[in-house]
Amino acid sequence: MFESAEVGSRIEKAEYKREAPKVRTALLAAQTRLATTPLSVLIVIGGVEGAGKAETVNFLLEWMDARGIRVHAMWQPTDEERERPPMWRFWRLLPPKSKMGIFFGSWYSMPIVDRVFNRIDDAQLDQALDRIIEFERMLHLEGTLVLKFWMHIGRKTQKKRLKQLEEDPHQSWRVTPMDWKFFKKYDKFQQISERALRRTSTGEATWHIVEAEDWRYRNLTVARTILAALEERLAVHRQAAEARGVAIRLEVAPDAGSAELDPKALRRMLDALLDNAIKFNREGGTVTGSARRDDGWLELAVADTGIGIARADLAKLFKPLAQLDAGLARRHGGVGMGLALAHRLAKLHGGTLEVASEPGKGSTFTLRLPIQEKKQ
Repeated sequence: MFESAEVGSRIEKAEYKREAPKVRTALLAAQTRLATTPLSVLIVIGGVEGAGKAETVNFLLEWMDARGIRVHAMWQPTDEERERPPMWRFWRLLPPKSKMGIFFGSWYSMPIVDRVFNRIDDAQLDQALDRIIEFERMLHLEGTLVLKFWMHIGRKTQKKRLKQLEEDPHQSWRVTPMDWKFFKKYDKFQQISERALRRTSTGEATWHIVEAEDWRYRNLTVARTILAALEERLAVHRQAAEARGVAIRLEVAPDAGSAELDPKALRRMLDALLDNAIKFNREGGTVTGSARRDDGWLELAVADTGIGIARADLAKLFKPLAQLDAGLARRHGGVGMGLALAHRLAKLHGGTLEVASEPGKGSTFTLRLPIQEKKQ
């Protein structure tokens, strides 16, 4: 597997100077389009120590709008995190819709390290990898584009880079005894990592192994991969809406006022309602949005002409991970997190989220929020 990332791939300075601005401009345009959708992007950066993982994160922040990206450097769990399920520490940091998140160190780090140092056996490693597969599948179903990059360099290159960093007075702090301890187990790390990557490279979350010997090749490869995947997902989202013929219209009365909550929270609630209305609508159906003022409340309604919800299922609708019909979840995608989150956000902001639905005729979700009167 890793042999394909040790063939000496390089990009010359002139080519990089010519191509980098084009890719950077396209990435920024794609990120701007992402901000108008209910999609999110999660980028996992892993690989060999000294392969330029931190440099990759830095260049992504430089090339794109950093305001729409959150970076999380993950290593050993805290005492609080150890008392929770393994994925809890990552779940609470996932990027919201229309945003991007970068995990520098991820849910792969500890299982691989623990297996290399024999803290767990093969069976326990496989159990951890199976949990990861299910976690990433859930992210995919919820509309998250998962991109995983493994930066690879050979053993000789790693040793050379660690020594260069160690001898640089401005970079020596980056090399710790742990790095040399890991270097001594390079072959075992490669063996365990290859096993983990093969098992967890799925259709929902494919691994991209990047030859990181040349920084220009590394940067352009990562950027082009992100760009291609993002444009493909955005095109699919746009084409799906067009194919269904769903038109979304939101009419806000001039005297509606403003709600007592931050714009991000409001956007997440509306994204969840609109995403649900489109996803469970009929082909050629309609989604109608409206906003009005009602005695001190801002009332936002999203109505669809979709499949509707059975009366017996209404009580389960806002429970996290509740699936009203497994067949519908498979056909339309999603595991119920969006509506549950919207319901919780509404309550946190002093409001309510209610639904009226009839099977075969569609549903109407009504979000009511307290109005903030403008001071004179």
